[in-house]
Amino acid sequence: MLECIVNFLKVRENEPDLNRARFMAMTRLIPLMYLILSINMIAVSWAHWTVAPLTLTVAIPTALILFNGKRAIDYFRAREKILSDAHILKQLRGTVWVAGPAGMIFTCWALAFYQYGSSHQHAQIVFFIGVTVMACGLCMMHLRQAPIILILAVIPETSVFLILQGDGVLTAIALNLALVSSVILVILYNHHDDFARMIYQQTAQSDHRKRLEDLNKENMRLANTDSLTGLPNRRAFLSNIDDMVNTSLHGGPGFVVALLDLDGFKAINDLYGHPAGDELLIETGHRLTIALGTDVFIAR
Repeated sequence: MLECIVNFLKVRENEPDLNRARFMAMTRLIPLMYLILSINMIAVSWAHWTVAPLTLTVAIPTALILFNGKRAIDYFRAREKILSDAHILKQLRGTVWVAGPAGMIFTCWALAFYQYGSSHQHAQIVFFIGVTVMACGLCMMHLRQAPIILILAVIPETSVFLILQGDGVLTAIALNLALVSSVILVILYNHHDDFARMIYQQTAQSDHRKRLEDLNKENMRLANTDSLTGLPNRRAFLSNIDDMVNTSLHGGPGFVVALLDLDGFKAINDLYGHPAGDELLIETGHRLTIALGTDVFIAR
């Protein structure tokens, strides 16, 4: 059982394309998530300004908002960087392991306000926890492990706290939170599967397109190359001549065409056989290429 949980929480290193797609999606959403969280924290602190101690309304929120800002800036800056697969993997794993503890810390801070203020302020606390955790979960939906850990760290803790208050309305709210969270978990789980499937399809299409491009280049090379000598063939020669003529007619440099004939070549074929003649052609092409260099177009 424990092994299954660990495997579920693990961000696998053998899925680099999926991890990169997850990370790029999160560089757009994570800063928004921390902005929402910080604004909601300020709203809670402001609503309890006159009834709660400064430790809860100023000190702790300031530290947590600084944490939010640091994480948001890191993700925001990452969108402009070219990061290695190893760095992206480290970032995603860090996000997964931070989700649970961070969620519990923010929840404990919010519930600490419950002993202060009126029933309206108590309602704001419950609203803050429910809305914020759902918003944060949706912002991390591309990395399935993180929102699931977050919701499981926050909602059960909050629900138990509300039930222990011994109020029927709060118990109903706790059960409603648990129900809605369960539905959100199912949605997040299915969305991630759809997202992963889409990335796999895009990767497969990209690989297939690259193979087709490589095959097309190879076909073009074979169609324009002499199979024996490896030199450009007649087709490549005529195409190159057309290009140089057009360039010359439009003010480009002139060019010279030289035809080379091997005297006595037929006698070599007749006397030593075609394999010897083929070797002669190959060696001739090789020596011409070395002697004339790349500035001269040689074809057979």
